[in-house]
Amino acid sequence: MQINNLFALLKSSLIGVLFLAIPSVLLAEVPAELVIGVPPFQTEDSLLNKTTLAHRIILQAVTDPLLVANSEKGAFSMIFSDSFQVDADGVIWSFRVRAGMSFSNGSPVQAADLCYSLMRCSLEPVSESGSIELCTVRAEGIEGSSHDWIDVRFSGLPEKKARQLAVVKHLSSCPILQQKSSKVFSTDLAKGSNLIAAGEFRVSGFVADKNIQIERFQRDSAGRVIPRQMVEIKSFSSMKDALTALRVGTIALFFNKDTEVEKAALADETLRVSDCGTERIVYRRGFQFNCRDVIILSSISWDLAIEH
Repeated sequence: MQINNLFALLKSSLIGVLFLAIPSVLLAEVPAELVIGVPPFQTEDSLLNKTTLAHRIILQAVTDPLLVANSEKGAFSMIFSDSFQVDADGVIWSFRVRAGMSFSNGSPVQAADLCYSLMRCSLEPVSESGSIELCTVRAEGIEGSSHDWIDVRFSGLPEKKARQLAVVKHLSSCPILQQKSSKVFSTDLAKGSNLIAAGEFRVSGFVADKNIQIERFQRDSAGRVIPRQMVEIKSFSSMKDALTALRVGTIALFFNKDTEVEKAALADETLRVSDCGTERIVYRRGFQFNCRDVIILSSISWDLAIEH
């Protein structure tokens, strides 16, 4: 997805002037390379199944949903749409495709990709909050233009007061994928590097059952990929081995379920332990990050004010 230039926005405001006046030692740095330790996983498992912590972390980084929930009351922000409409009954939601969005391979995101992705998610078991029944493309002007809309019909939704919350829950949990490549990958979709989506990262390589590499990237004016950050999700069968790797500096952080390892980490002044979603994370002092259900890889930074 497209990312606004933070510094351009800051420079255009008083807050930006004040921010830029702060000595550079107080700023955070985004590490160019990062290794994160996780419990064992299998690269032959589809990322879309979210069967392991590694899969959930990677899926959150390489994919985006149609919209993101902003609160537990049903408020949301749209990613792939710039306008929406809802019918009187609250069962048909229409979204206009946002122009300028592209997948990790450079192809534009089109209405057909959105409908394909939503209908793929509709094949999942029906929940108490209903399900997606149908998604159709409605063209305005030239077919395939940025003015295309999608109409999403839901069935089995709860009463009207809870309908928007249920709709947002469905649409915010469904990753948008490229239709063409997903059909080519077929039953191997999302195994290894077989996934074309539109998140900030893309899967760039893997070693079977040992690690998966993803990269944060941007494209230049000619469409060439410029890597900005490399992240390796590395498997550890022993949390003691992960702790050793953290201490010698070969990884930046790891997810831990070993109480003895946590005690050792808490006794080490160079390390920190905190919650991240439902997981416990051990990391080197100076790293900063945000979590939702899992760690948000794009939020990881290095505090330059810390003496390491």
